[in-house]
Amino acid sequence: MDTPIQAAYASNGGQDPPSNGQFSEKRFAFLFKPGTYTVDVPVGYYTSVAGLGASPDDVVFSGSKGVYCVEGAWDYLVGALNTFWRSAENFKIEANNNWWGTSTGMLWAVSQAAPLRRVHVTNDLWLAQYQEGNGPAGQASGGFLADSVVEGTLQFMSQQQWATRNVQFPSVGEGGWLNFVYVGCSGGVPAESCTGDEKVVTNEPTTPKIAEKPFIVAEGDKFVLRVPAVKTNTQGASWANGPDADDVIIDFSNVYVATEADSAAKINGMIECEGVKALLLTPGHYDLEEAIHITKSDFVVLGLGFATLVPSAGTAAISVAGGIGGVRVAAVLLQAGKVNSPALLDWGNGDGADVPPSVMSDLFTRNGGPSMDLATYADTFVHVKSNNVIGDNLWLWRADHYVGGQTLENTEVPTNHGLIVDADNVIMYGLAVEHTLEDMTVWNGNDGQVYFYQSELPYDGTQAAWGEPGYSGYVVSEGVTSHTAKGLGVYSNFFKNVTTESGIRSSVSGLTNLVSVFLNNKGQITHVVDDEGAAVNDKNQVSYVCKSS
Repeated sequence: MDTPIQAAYASNGGQDPPSNGQFSEKRFAFLFKPGTYTVDVPVGYYTSVAGLGASPDDVVFSGSKGVYCVEGAWDYLVGALNTFWRSAENFKIEANNNWWGTSTGMLWAVSQAAPLRRVHVTNDLWLAQYQEGNGPAGQASGGFLADSVVEGTLQFMSQQQWATRNVQFPSVGEGGWLNFVYVGCSGGVPAESCTGDEKVVTNEPTTPKIAEKPFIVAEGDKFVLRVPAVKTNTQGASWANGPDADDVIIDFSNVYVATEADSAAKINGMIECEGVKALLLTPGHYDLEEAIHITKSDFVVLGLGFATLVPSAGTAAISVAGGIGGVRVAAVLLQAGKVNSPALLDWGNGDGADVPPSVMSDLFTRNGGPSMDLATYADTFVHVKSNNVIGDNLWLWRADHYVGGQTLENTEVPTNHGLIVDADNVIMYGLAVEHTLEDMTVWNGNDGQVYFYQSELPYDGTQAAWGEPGYSGYVVSEGVTSHTAKGLGVYSNFFKNVTTESGIRSSVSGLTNLVSVFLNNKGQITHVVDDEGAAVNDKNQVSYVCKSS
């Protein structure tokens, strides 16, 4: 008889058919109490695996593979390109499997929306997969690793880009190309480099401001929710010297545990109850007749198993009231519905209040993908109108393909913007926005900071709808006087002849380590940023600007 782990993987994982389960409606979470486990845990689509210890070392996987993710297609030309929507966190892994005859360690061959957090890897960590006898490592386009310790080597192999934050490791292996950003890392961090050799490395020695993702801890037969405090100028893993006394601990008597059977009205009613400090969304699809409204400071929303929130009446999926701070929203997938939503995540009201920092962690959005009828709409994925919001690993995706493998054409499933920031002191680590139909990220606030950005322009754009209006992948608007952006990449793969004048437009100078890439097909990006940087118009052609003027 299959174990629950095997059954979940048979539904949502493996390579037969390729990318099996990519648009499945099934959701899974596997939580492991403190102890040592010899079981191997393959992680497929819409699956989260987490230890329930106060420290990652409290939950140990000692099997030959442990927790692992193989690439979604054996064809190395596809590899892990579509290996999305899965996560693993808060455990120690002693995996020593010889994945292809010589190499040992943990395998996590992924692309976007597949975060690895709060892990202790005693061997190498492999972030792409080589198929012996089948050419080079399969292509991979990730990814995000945070708050971790790797005792062996970080092996990027064929990864196209990667954001690494607050990780301790002794060395980085050969491989990887294009855009690699390290923030607050220690040990064998590569030197910053922008040499035009098809690999840009950004090294920010400390993380300016962050709070790690909330996590569940088992204390005997009871559970608590630990909410890490906001820290400034950090380096290395937060847990390396033991639990942080500044963590807020919420007993589960103060947590409302929701299921997909709950209406939005019921969830909102429970949020307003006295003493409720957090909302836990168990795995499932939540059809929301109204937004989930967060109205309390310091409130926590945490999803398990890629809990998927779909508004049905043209509202946001989640709205956060203005004038409150300390809010956490983590590990949810917000999906466009059949009535247009102005934004799927609507944060604040633009009042300009100087509130305590709030954090969104592992926040993923999409329009298109799982639906054959293509009748879904959202104007903007995330609209930030409150000061002091921090984003930590966001993938905001208007689909370039959908169930059955078809590619989108003719501006179906319309979304105009991935992220709009109308507030000050907003920070993003590991931000990816793809395929939206107008300026993809629009920054209107002052003192913003972005560390790592990945953006693919819309494959189905046209010259009249995209090129002539002069849209770009990243825009710092006129009137903004201060903005920091490091490690930004904008890529094109237009199906029609489209000319993008500038992949990035900015009202301020000093943006660093910027890159544009022509992946394939037609058209061109004429400049990397404003009027700087050479054009790209040939397959895999890359252009760099190391510092904008």
